[in-house]
Amino acid sequence: MKRAETDVSWRDVPAAERVDYLIVVASIVAADEVAAGEIAPLEELCQELGVDGAARDRVLAMARQPERDVVEASLARLRGDVGLRVRLMTDAIVIAFADGRVSPQESEIVARLGEALEIAPAQIGLIARYVEEAIMGHVDEHALSRALDDGLVIARPHSPGVVRRMFERFRGRGAS
Repeated sequence: MKRAETDVSWRDVPAAERVDYLIVVASIVAADEVAAGEIAPLEELCQELGVDGAARDRVLAMARQPERDVVEASLARLRGDVGLRVRLMTDAIVIAFADGRVSPQESEIVARLGEALEIAPAQIGLIARYVEEAIMGHVDEHALSRALDDGLVIARPHSPGVVRRMFERFRGRGAS
């Protein structure tokens, strides 16, 4: 599978943080039944990030049977790194799409990951479409991103009255 270009230089990311990153991504694999199509990209990602040996084995074990407290602790350590947030969501979606389908459990985990990383559902949808088009080459299909969107909680827009009052307040400040 083609990989996305990134601004993240993995050489600059400490080994423990790379393992945390992979553990969070691996948790997507176990959302539904573990498919070989999801393990292979995770193994490739381990190689790309320079994680091998016992650390790689730990990540793959978490893909088969995640320990919620370990995943949560890994995510907590990564939350503060703004540079990794979108990349983490992108890789999580790549893994969710790897077997060619999106289960409700995968959608739920992606939604919770987005909430933890402070990535809005609309942004997750855009990342999903990017993954489908640019990484997977599914131009104009969007079946996987639509399936993921169905599982995401869609934020309610502000009512027009709220927006109008905000506009009037800002316009009034500009006139003073």
